[in-house]
Amino acid sequence: MVARALANSLAPGEAECQTPDWLRPDQGATVRRVIHALALFRGCLLADPVGTGKTYIALAVAALVNGPRDTCCIVPPSLVAQWKTVAERVGVGIQTWSHARLSRMRPPPATSGLVIIDESHHFRNPGTVRYRTLAPWITGKPTLMLSATPVVNSAEDLMHQLRLAVRGDALRACGVGSLEEAIRQDGPHAALGNLIIVGSISGDHSRPGVRQSTWRWPLRDANDLAPVMSAIRRLELSAEDSVARLIRGVFWRAQASSPQALNTVAKRYQSLLLHARDAAAGGKSLSRAALRDFTSDAPEQLVMWSLVAAGEGPSQLPQADLPKISDLLRMTGGQRGTADAKVQGLRTLLQDGKRSLIFVSFTSTVEYLRRELRDVPLAWCTGSASGIGNTRVTREEVFAFFRPQGGRPAWAIPHAPRVLITTDVAAEGLDLHTAERVVHYDLPWHEVRVEQRNGRAVRAGSVHRHVAIVRFEPPAPLDRELQLLATLDRKDQIAKRLGLTAAGRERWRWRARIVEELGGRPERRGIAVAPLGPSGVLAGLAIRGNYRTFPGLRDCARGLDVAGWFPGTPSWFSILVWVHRNGWTDDPGVVTERLTMAHSCSAMPPPSGADQNEALDAVRRVAREVGDRMRRGRWAATQPTHGLRPLIYRLRHEAVRAARDRDGASLRRLDDALRFLAGGHTAGEEAMIARLSQSEPGVIATAGFPPADPPPHPTEMRVTGLIIFQPE
Repeated sequence: MVARALANSLAPGEAECQTPDWLRPDQGATVRRVIHALALFRGCLLADPVGTGKTYIALAVAALVNGPRDTCCIVPPSLVAQWKTVAERVGVGIQTWSHARLSRMRPPPATSGLVIIDESHHFRNPGTVRYRTLAPWITGKPTLMLSATPVVNSAEDLMHQLRLAVRGDALRACGVGSLEEAIRQDGPHAALGNLIIVGSISGDHSRPGVRQSTWRWPLRDANDLAPVMSAIRRLELSAEDSVARLIRGVFWRAQASSPQALNTVAKRYQSLLLHARDAAAGGKSLSRAALRDFTSDAPEQLVMWSLVAAGEGPSQLPQADLPKISDLLRMTGGQRGTADAKVQGLRTLLQDGKRSLIFVSFTSTVEYLRRELRDVPLAWCTGSASGIGNTRVTREEVFAFFRPQGGRPAWAIPHAPRVLITTDVAAEGLDLHTAERVVHYDLPWHEVRVEQRNGRAVRAGSVHRHVAIVRFEPPAPLDRELQLLATLDRKDQIAKRLGLTAAGRERWRWRARIVEELGGRPERRGIAVAPLGPSGVLAGLAIRGNYRTFPGLRDCARGLDVAGWFPGTPSWFSILVWVHRNGWTDDPGVVTERLTMAHSCSAMPPPSGADQNEALDAVRRVAREVGDRMRRGRWAATQPTHGLRPLIYRLRHEAVRAARDRDGASLRRLDDALRFLAGGHTAGEEAMIARLSQSEPGVIATAGFPPADPPPHPTEMRVTGLIIFQPE
């Protein structure tokens, strides 16, 4: 019973509210955890796997927090219609705003209450226009971010997303001075689990199983690539080695995709060279603006802009490449699909008739496969067009063939296409769960995109027990140039270290899993003995944090019955520690193993007085170390915001003047401003600080600063239970 009590003490914080009845049973706890996190930290990230129903969870949170008011949902353009459809189905009012509008510096209209950001990994880079547009607008608003793949290139991706809504020192009560420290390079801090939420990923509504396989290029055909590769190596491309390597990579990638993709890339490069030559003959330079027509319909070719001077200086395009690119075009123009081992491998794969999603990286490869697979009933989709066979139809009409329609499977419809060939325009957020296979004809540059593609078919509601995943790897000679497989592995290791892969998500839900498996009633708090080895003490420590419910959540939920949602704040955060002869640890794997072993004991007798005193002394020493660690983290200095110190100095000068004038109202306002500046900040607040630091004194004196977080309260620590391990 003591082991059960220790397990129960690990239960994640949950708001005590009634969830909508249209949720699955396993999603209710996730909704309550999200609301609890929003109340404490202003924001959180729901990182459930692709296809597990994050949209429904987010809409349930919106219904509870915003009530009858519309909730602003910031979503990718391709998912706007889907969000509206689902929201209408469950009766939740929303107002959608696309990522693309933010990229055009158009923030959403003024709104209050909860904000939802779908596919939040698109906001991983603070240098983008969409990030800089959103950060100031979202300041002060409780924000729920959704992403199954929040880490794309580095651990900082995760930090920048959280910083949109969460202040940098939000985890100080857990002994973590900053989010940068929590997302450290050698592994994330356990306290990050307060901000990253993963619900149950099992049960009756779980996703289908996955069967993975790899298609590898036949060795003989791979060697036949040598003449074309040699022609690509002979291209100069740029006087700068780094630029030349970058551009050559586009050629390698196109060659790995299809002969037509390589031919298209070569033609575009030839056009750039010819126009640069004509411009030079007329005494003019070739500006980037003049080349927009040659790149606007092929986003993957924007990398070529680095070849062209940004101003009116001489072009970097080497005219010596003109005869070389002509030779390359003759070589690629003569290739046909009958000699293409890759397309033959795809044709063989599709002979079993399974409904398949085929993802490629180049629009020209879609056209190439349409031509080479004329005998296969297929649909296709690119960023600019879509269709079935030779007939143009809308995307929604194409996608409808890969969703259940009117209660009958899509393949029961006469002449329905069984194959969808698409670029990554269909790789995110869409429900295409009648597909039985996902084919990565071209591998993307990161595992995030791989998982997003898989999630179109591997999702709750699939009509199949298993979904096949097939990866077409580039031939060895090309991969030695591309380093694609090594790049995929390197980026996947980052996500694994942060616990954000399919298997690693257990790290963020291990507390809930312990409660599910080992908790319950009856329980008994106290001290017990487990006749097991090795010797040591498993102790539960409850730490009183300095959290206070975020008033903004109560404000946006005004009119709803929220009085009983957040009991027990300031909250208690419980940990388990394993104390042994050589030290102690709070590693989840170790404490889970010890707790599971103790739970399996049928009877645990009380310890002797001497054993009890010895165990308590050991735990007291550990408690002091934990407290010291928390205090160090609480007072640890975060990285100073740009412009922070000058702004503080100027406000202090204003405070001296207000004190001299005995202006009490100004002193109180300035004191509040200095309290805010002394704490952690969101990305939008940092931008405001940087802007104000360049403003005139009069502007600063009247600026409205956001309210500061409450000052830290002294923490308390209690022992919630002890299990003494004594081998018989």
